[in-house]
Amino acid sequence: MVNRTLKVPSESIIADGFGRIDYVDSYSVPVGRGESVDRLVTKILCNGPAWVDKLMALRDAVVGCFGLKTASKEGEQVAEFYEVGARASLFTVISRNEREIVMGEEDRHLVFRASVLVTGISDVSFVHVTTIVRFNNIWGRLYFLPVKPFHRLIVASSVRGVERPVLPTLE
Repeated sequence: MVNRTLKVPSESIIADGFGRIDYVDSYSVPVGRGESVDRLVTKILCNGPAWVDKLMALRDAVVGCFGLKTASKEGEQVAEFYEVGARASLFTVISRNEREIVMGEEDRHLVFRASVLVTGISDVSFVHVTTIVRFNNIWGRLYFLPVKPFHRLIVASSVRGVERPVLPTLE
């Protein structure tokens, strides 16, 4: 089951140097022990449901008319290891460590970061997908208003796709 919180996980580096945060959400699910953060980034960003691709095409058609960045699949990158400065799917890797990859983009209207973080507690690992946004102007707020409910659906669905059930241990 997907768990949603409205704060940055305490272990995360996503907000380092970001400044003011106007929006935050974080979704987490249990995953297989030993899953690499790079592999999880690929699973979450590149193996989503088909309806997400259709929704993104609609978004691109609308925002392209206003001169905003579009998410053309032509620039999509998939790798075994995502280096800082490289592309992870459609996003630029801003920072990383062995357990977390922070990606993001900046536009005239807003700045966002998305993080994939792996944490472990005893025999269970969790993946946390966190998004933070800073609005640069009123257009950022207006843009994000209709985007927010779709963002929540897309992220929850993508995270659910990598979930592994936590089975009780037999003693």
